[in-house]
Amino acid sequence: MENFIHKIFGIYYIILLILIVGGFMNSKYTEKMITENLMSLLNRIPLNKITVSKLADECGINRNTIYYHFKDLNEVIDTIFQQRLQKVLDETNENLSWEDSFVQEVEFALENKTAIYHIYHSVSRKVLSDYLYQKSGQIMTSYVERIDSEIHAKKEDKDIIIKFYQSAISDLALRWLASGMNKDMIYNIRKIGFLFKNSIKTALENSKSL
Repeated sequence: MENFIHKIFGIYYIILLILIVGGFMNSKYTEKMITENLMSLLNRIPLNKITVSKLADECGINRNTIYYHFKDLNEVIDTIFQQRLQKVLDETNENLSWEDSFVQEVEFALENKTAIYHIYHSVSRKVLSDYLYQKSGQIMTSYVERIDSEIHAKKEDKDIIIKFYQSAISDLALRWLASGMNKDMIYNIRKIGFLFKNSIKTALENSKSL
């Protein structure tokens, strides 16, 4: 009898686990569908012309489903950029330079030029600005930590180096957006990488010698 009860509880646990995992995966799928469809709309019309109802129609779901996952459209936009941030962390490897990571984001922006333009010229501009600053910080932190793995520079000096590049690159990106994304940003990033080649490594080594 005791073994039977254990088996019943075991089966119940497995079923419960399947339901939880299945619900989580379904929730992630729905959120991904919502964010992708909002980007699709933004590539066609300005943000102030998009409503939750219009987004729901685009997704083929009830508007209450969107409100279940997101507070409003601004939160959907914030999630889009958070997903991009996570993508950088997932794809970071020792063969990827900081320039390569930024070029990927520029390519994403150019592929969705109208959508990015509409976000930039809306109340969600701060979300975009914050994203660029966070993105720059994550990319530079990952790169600096990788270069420093055999140097072991002082933490306060690493923070200075990261903040310097983070501020410079994010400001460059914002100015590029303000110009209508007309300048060759990929060329500029590659050129900055070439002109400042090994400068981060040198700065880290200088920190250790202080």
